[in-house]
Amino acid sequence: MTTESRRHSDYPYRDLRLSSGKTLWFVEYGNPGGEPVFLIHGSPGSARYWFGFPDFLQSERWRFIAVDRPGYGFSEFWQTGYAGLAPALQELARHLSLERFSVLGVSAGGGYALGAGAMLGTMIDRVIAVSSTAPFDAGLLAKVNRTNRTVYWIARNLPFLNRLNAWLIARLCRNRMERLLDRSRKKLSLPDQRDLERPHVRAVLIAAGRDAYPAGSGKGLAQDIRNQVKPWDFDLGDITVETRVWTGDDDRSTPKEMARRLNALVKGSHLHVVPNAGHLWHISNLSEILEISHSDA
Repeated sequence: MTTESRRHSDYPYRDLRLSSGKTLWFVEYGNPGGEPVFLIHGSPGSARYWFGFPDFLQSERWRFIAVDRPGYGFSEFWQTGYAGLAPALQELARHLSLERFSVLGVSAGGGYALGAGAMLGTMIDRVIAVSSTAPFDAGLLAKVNRTNRTVYWIARNLPFLNRLNAWLIARLCRNRMERLLDRSRKKLSLPDQRDLERPHVRAVLIAAGRDAYPAGSGKGLAQDIRNQVKPWDFDLGDITVETRVWTGDDDRSTPKEMARRLNALVKGSHLHVVPNAGHLWHISNLSEILEISHSDA
């Protein structure tokens, strides 16, 4: 057994057969008696995404339940919009005897966290969306980096090519993530370039690419991209629970204008714009995000 597999064995995967017949896989971290927080990964990502984050897994305050979203990690793929993950989270919460929990989603996972906030009502303590995507309009799309704009154009106009592109990206992430990071470095903001030089950040991202697509499938990624270019399948105005929206002020993947739009559409939400931070800032600062997001301020 390798050192990595031994460390992972401390946080074993578990599975739940949903009422739909599909299987959802998840991993628990932290204090089993702590405040429950569902963790929704971005892309690439899986329930293992959070494993290499510094310090926060050792917190006594939190009980983390991290899921593999449909088509990622070991979870089966099923077609769903942003709101469609909420019933699976509800079933998992009941399976774990949880009456109430928070949900935190990063990047492409932010929309699914917000969808849970809209659909599950008082079952949710609060929603935390970190570097999240937001519903597009022409002005907002123009703020996204050129690579992502191209990917979104393909999804909107050439659905077959979107599936092929997602499959290719999944293969590259699984087998050549380190090379992808090196090639994309110049496209990143300066704060993200600095973060990428941190060994633990780089290790998290390399593992994310490997663990997201164990079978090389890109179905989950293709679905994420489709969901982003379509009208969202829930009304952000239906979210009435405490909501915190976080963004770095120099994020070129999900620029701060996305966070501002989410903040405008979610009634009573709180916007946190972090200076001199990019898309990767959350990897080193998730403990701070959680503590501030659960404060009364």
